Amino acid sequence: MYVCTAEDDAADLIAEHVQQYAHARDWPVVETVRDHDRLQPLDQRPGWARVLELTPDRARGIVTFSPPMLTADIAAFEALRRKVADQGHFLVATRTSGVRPRRTAADAARRRDLAAAASGWLLDAPHA
Repeated sequence: MYVCTAEDDAADLIAEHVQQYAHARDWPVVETVRDHDRLQPLDQRPGWARVLELTPDRARGIVTFSPPMLTADIAAFEALRRKVADQGHFLVATRTSGVRPRRTAADAARRRDLAAAASGWLLDAPHA
């Protein structure tokens, strides 16, 4: 688990949340690693260096709270996720609020079809 925040109280709460997320998926937690400065480049953070030491042999993946704990934007987070995946591990953020999901035209069409199919559903139900 990786947490990056300057606030001690927040770090404890975030670490607890991330740990619960991992346990809910039956992922064993090897170690909780913390850095204090999000503005420091990722490759210069001592905590991130520790995460990289753990992944080859002891950890299957990296769980963090949100993409901004690692990167400046979602594109950089996705690139980091691919890099981690190329090394045979996974990277997941438990919270992505503020991050807009990528939706395709097919997704929009499915939502329209669902909405159209559901419209009137309650109106057609027999009254008791």
